[in-house]
Amino acid sequence: MKEHLSIETGELGQPTSLETVQQKLEDIKAAWKIKELNHELERAETNEKIKNLEAKLEELKEKQEMDQDHQPRGATSTTITRPGGNKDMGLWI
Repeated sequence: MKEHLSIETGELGQPTSLETVQQKLEDIKAAWKIKELNHELERAETNEKIKNLEAKLEELKEKQEMDQDHQPRGATSTTITRPGGNKDMGLWI
């Protein structure tokens, strides 16, 4: 009589019943489906994180633009001459 490889133990032994093989196959399919769903969840979480980071980046860009609009463009120099003399006072605005 020829010996068969047991699916349950992975050792040589008695033939495994069809029911046991089918149950093991269903367990493997279920484990694979769980793995696929976990991978999809990780991708969804990563996509959500990317969207959140892009939104924060956009907010920072808008804030930076608003800050730049409210900052002086640069100092300008105006020279004032005192009455009765020729000394200049530099006034920076």
